[in-house]
Amino acid sequence: MKLAIAPLIIFAMALIAARSSFAAAQEKTGTLVGQVLGLSGEQLPKAPIEAKNVDSGQVFKTSSSVNGSYFIEEVPEGKYEVSSPIAGFERKQADIRAWETTRVDIQFTEIGNTLGTLGDNDVTVRLANYNRPPPPAGPTPRTAEKKPDFSGYWQLVRTNMDKPEMLAWAEALAKYRVDTNIADSPSGHCLPNGVSRLDQLVQTEKYLVVLMEAPQSHRLIFLDGRDHPKDPDPTWFGHSIGKWDGDTLVVDRVGFNEGSWLNTPQGLPHTDLLHVVEQYRRSDLGHLEVEATIEDHGAYVKPWKIKTSYVLQLNQEASEYVCNENNQRLPDAPRQ
Repeated sequence: MKLAIAPLIIFAMALIAARSSFAAAQEKTGTLVGQVLGLSGEQLPKAPIEAKNVDSGQVFKTSSSVNGSYFIEEVPEGKYEVSSPIAGFERKQADIRAWETTRVDIQFTEIGNTLGTLGDNDVTVRLANYNRPPPPAGPTPRTAEKKPDFSGYWQLVRTNMDKPEMLAWAEALAKYRVDTNIADSPSGHCLPNGVSRLDQLVQTEKYLVVLMEAPQSHRLIFLDGRDHPKDPDPTWFGHSIGKWDGDTLVVDRVGFNEGSWLNTPQGLPHTDLLHVVEQYRRSDLGHLEVEATIEDHGAYVKPWKIKTSYVLQLNQEASEYVCNENNQRLPDAPRQ
């Protein structure tokens, strides 16, 4: 009988010891709280926050509430890096101590292309993209000619841009624009900004119409086989002709004026020698990719690329955009 009881006693003691150790480990936790803020200190809801243990690599996740606050309970004590998986937020170090509450506020710090109006905020777009539902699934829609149909309202989700190698004058001008808080950007004066924006595409046999919720609300890509004019009148978006290479639409664009900027946050200039070649691809119902090759021997040492990815937004159409012609940014307006 003694031999039968001994193993039970040993097992019970081991179980008690394990539970005690587990309880002790569980007790050595703290709470992480804070506020998620935008560039101007505004509260940001639905912002994902991550606390990563520097030693173990364990990650604790949460999202901010409607007033921008967040909290994570039962975080094991240790050193943590606190930030957001969305690019542009600062990263902070935090020491979590047992039974204590540690406050770490996280702010979005990356300067984007904004005018300071309600909803005109780069972080708002990034949060919307992060929290967006998955795009619709299905095969690539096709026209009567069996070519991909790019029609739809498209939401920008990602931009990958090469680092352009600029000529000296262009580099100096870009630096001046950044140093002066992008105050002279065309969009700040209700003029077209950039050369490649799109929000909605409407495809016909003759045109691919690009609609934009921005100054100068549309541009045309000709699909009827015409060539560029021999002496095109320089315009903000140039003259565009599209030709098919299999399921890829290759768009050749020339005839730009020098008024627009290629990238507002970096203040990238261009000359009237600008030549843009875009490749449009729709791999399925819900995804669109546009790869643009930028060539401008008057401003850049060699060609460089911008790749943009979009997802389809069902039951949505481009909204009217009105911008007063004489709208100007105030000299002392905060940098957005």
